[in-house]
Amino acid sequence: MASGPFLSTRRRLGRMATVATSLLATRLITGVQAKESGVQQSSGRYAVILSQNTSPTGPCSEAIRVSDAITPHLQHYWPHGDELSLLGQAASKRYGIAPYFIKAWSGSSDPAFRAIVAFTGPMRGLVMADPSWELIFQSAPLTRAPVHKVPLTQDYAHDVKSMRAANPHAGLYFICNPNNPTGTLTPYEDIVWLLKHKPRDAVVLVDEAYIEFSDAESCIPLVEQGHDIIVLRTFSKIYGMAGMRLGFTIGRPDLIERLLPYGFPDSPLFLSMNAVVAGTASLQQNALVPGRKEANMLARDETFAFLRDHGVDYIPSDSNCFLLDVRRPGAEFVAAMAQQGIMVGRSWPIWPTRSRITVGSANDMAGFRHALSAVMSL
Repeated sequence: MASGPFLSTRRRLGRMATVATSLLATRLITGVQAKESGVQQSSGRYAVILSQNTSPTGPCSEAIRVSDAITPHLQHYWPHGDELSLLGQAASKRYGIAPYFIKAWSGSSDPAFRAIVAFTGPMRGLVMADPSWELIFQSAPLTRAPVHKVPLTQDYAHDVKSMRAANPHAGLYFICNPNNPTGTLTPYEDIVWLLKHKPRDAVVLVDEAYIEFSDAESCIPLVEQGHDIIVLRTFSKIYGMAGMRLGFTIGRPDLIERLLPYGFPDSPLFLSMNAVVAGTASLQQNALVPGRKEANMLARDETFAFLRDHGVDYIPSDSNCFLLDVRRPGAEFVAAMAQQGIMVGRSWPIWPTRSRITVGSANDMAGFRHALSAVMSL
């Protein structure tokens, strides 16, 4: 079994997937990411971008400083030799789990895709909520896995008992907590129930991309307890590093090993050192997450108060996004808001008149409310 904080796997290069399989995987995930990015791409003509669930604030000042400092030395893959080790140590301290459970990737989409390939197939289906993150089910055709989408509960949580019943032979259960696009939470005890009642050898993949915006209890401790669970974390959201592409899987080493053949096995070889050092610095800033979480909550709650005052239906959220009932097809609403200089998110087939709105800065949300008033004649 591999050891060390990032499960170095050069010895596995001989067991890589075939070139044809890797190319097919690359083509599929690239297409999926293009679809996931939304109805419209960002453009300089938008005054406010509220479509991508990213932070209104970029990397913290210390992250920028260390990234700038390492740039002149990037003729080397690892300018100082210990960048990955320091990232693993910082993550271990921040998440309260031993470093050997943690592996760094170029974002969290890559390992999420690999989990589909590793744990599903024609006889091992995928079960997820509806609506939730599209990358998950859009990746399933590669393995010909049957997909079961289970509606959320009346409280907009994952219906774990219905998910378990949907496919008694599932290979992977996906839970996004807080959920994308609703921003709503699934109770910790429900996830524990699923782990205890899932089929043997099935894996629960929990995406915690947005958890720092909420008060939710993380599933990371369940990893150390030995459960069949992989937790995804990313720097693309509250840390403001979406363009740097850095994330983690947190899981038992034997489970993470199963992700490695589907693409480049030794993923740390392909990490940007700017992202690695910026991620390390970000994890070390104790005030960063609480401060950004508070700013997000204030901007979100002010907007929710506005919506209530004007009789506009929305789903209350614990994250940095929410679903708004726009009373028309979502694409029409996106186009109308674009005319006001506001780029908003898409809708999901199960709720075609609800548009996902990212929570931006206080000024961003003031601009959003002004544009919404015009578009919806409030």
